[in-house]
Amino acid sequence: MVSHLRLEARQRYEQQICLSCITGLYGCRWKRYQRSTSDTSWRERVWFLTTLCAISFSVFWLYFWLVVRNDYDDINWYFYSVLGNWFNWFFMIFVFTCIIFSYAIIVLILALFHVIAGQEIYLHWTHKIMVVLILIGSVTTTILFSEIYPEEWVLFRISLLVFGPFIQIIAVFVLTLITWLIAGAWAKMRNMILHIICIVLYVSLLLFVYLSPLMFNSPCIATFEQLPTKPQIFGHRGASKIAPENTLVSFERAVDNQVYGFESDVRISYDGVPFLLHDTTLSRTTNVADVFPDRKNEDAAWFNMSDLLKLDAGSWYLETDPFRSASKTSEYWKKRYRNQTIPTYTEFLKYAAETNTTIMYDLFRPPEGHPHREDYWELVLNLTLQSDLKHSLVWWLSGTERHTVRLRAPDFVQVSDIDTVDNLMQNDIDVINELFSTMNEKDIRYYESFNISTNIYTVNSKWLFSLYWCISLPTVTSTSCDVLKTIEKPLWHLDPGIYTALWICIDTVSAVLILIMFIVQKHRYFGYHSAETISLASLGDHFNQDTTSTIKEKFQAILTRLRNKHMEYSPEVINLNSPRRMMSGSKKQDEIVLAPNENPDMTSINRDDSRHSVATADLANGDLSTDESVESLPTLNHQEVRVEMS
Repeated sequence: MVSHLRLEARQRYEQQICLSCITGLYGCRWKRYQRSTSDTSWRERVWFLTTLCAISFSVFWLYFWLVVRNDYDDINWYFYSVLGNWFNWFFMIFVFTCIIFSYAIIVLILALFHVIAGQEIYLHWTHKIMVVLILIGSVTTTILFSEIYPEEWVLFRISLLVFGPFIQIIAVFVLTLITWLIAGAWAKMRNMILHIICIVLYVSLLLFVYLSPLMFNSPCIATFEQLPTKPQIFGHRGASKIAPENTLVSFERAVDNQVYGFESDVRISYDGVPFLLHDTTLSRTTNVADVFPDRKNEDAAWFNMSDLLKLDAGSWYLETDPFRSASKTSEYWKKRYRNQTIPTYTEFLKYAAETNTTIMYDLFRPPEGHPHREDYWELVLNLTLQSDLKHSLVWWLSGTERHTVRLRAPDFVQVSDIDTVDNLMQNDIDVINELFSTMNEKDIRYYESFNISTNIYTVNSKWLFSLYWCISLPTVTSTSCDVLKTIEKPLWHLDPGIYTALWICIDTVSAVLILIMFIVQKHRYFGYHSAETISLASLGDHFNQDTTSTIKEKFQAILTRLRNKHMEYSPEVINLNSPRRMMSGSKKQDEIVLAPNENPDMTSINRDDSRHSVATADLANGDLSTDESVESLPTLNHQEVRVEMS
């Protein structure tokens, strides 16, 4: 028979500031009575998984924007071409992504602290709205980027060739770190089917992460008897990151940064003078809106050279600061920038000859109706042949009348877009000039076998430059020649044997630690559900009267339920959990205590700051009596009622 029931409590009521902050920030549960150690509801578990998805998206997009920072200027230029106004859109998007990432990580940390503290996870509705907005924004951005800028996804895949091994190591570390919590939750599961599904999913995830290096074929993991030669750099429109593009001062700064060549853009003025300009119009890189306000959106090819020379081609750089580098520019260079005009092609050739620098440029055909629409290429060719620049330093990129150009200037280096080997060899092409998203390592090796080299544009990041260094690419075009010149070796490269040993070692250590954690947690929670756990919080829905008879009814209901099962029990555990305020008869609910009663058959409820008691009962007679000192109900989250039965 039942010998006795003991309520044990040994702690005084005290403030739990850290726990209040955690539950308050996550679920707006600042008060102790609002907290609960009950199992998390299935709805909140779904919201937790949804939050994990949002966090995964935020991590992905942060990594994505860090990678596509290589195309910083191209993305801004795209928005400019669509919206018509120049703004640093990339920087704004990147900062916004960092804010979203920080918020998501904070929410995740708070959720993990809930698990560690044994608290019920409850996400406040404001966080739920933010999670939904993050998911919607992420999906929408993914779709839009796939439509308007698909080559960036190629850059993302290329980045995995460099960062993939490091991402794998980080993933192994994170999974190992959180396994203790995962194993604990798994060990406490009641449903055997869910038990099996969860362990299968987790093991599958681990195997994917452990074996992911098999999917990497990084050029940085290779045996080098000698490190390949560092790629030579073409300055993209000069040193356009630190100077106004396509100006003489930009090419001057490119020379200061030891470039191999100049990459530029050539157009023809209405009076037949070739000049340097990338955009179709003059509005982005000049003050045409001030000088010729009625012609600001007009094609630059309709301007005479005398009108073009009236424009300021340098101040825009200091005003818009497209690469956030103007603040680092000295006053000397700022003064030089403000005095720049649009250079003619002749001036460009002269400076290249003086510095003995290779040139390569896009040659744009004038619009219909232009007087030089048909002979534009010949104007440029004649000026090039008349200059002092060595013919071997001219990389001829235009495909117009290539046969004639090759006959008149056989020493020109013929450059083309990607094409079949037969067509390239038929046109005596020496170099392929292509965007990074168009050619991979296999393509580069293939054309190299036919003595056709490759130049890749635009390579602005150290990691991308290091990748092409390991591939042994001879030249690249870059906006960031000032940054790339400082690199003395690739960011990293490893012998395949060393990397394989490192990979196996890390995975093995992780697998052993994870196995140990699962075994320990399974042992800790062995028999966790063999004793019935009854939370008084759950009884609050059925018993909500702050009276002595109600307390008796609670224990008698518990006892009746236990007796009806006709089983032999080890000491049973009943959590005295009162976060949901099952007793609501007093305003001073934070001070509810169990105190002695003169009547041995009844237990009264007193409210006091300092007195505590323990109630014991002779359950054989169904009566309650009092014995030792107990804690106030709000602090009994971890107290136990032990029912000893014979």
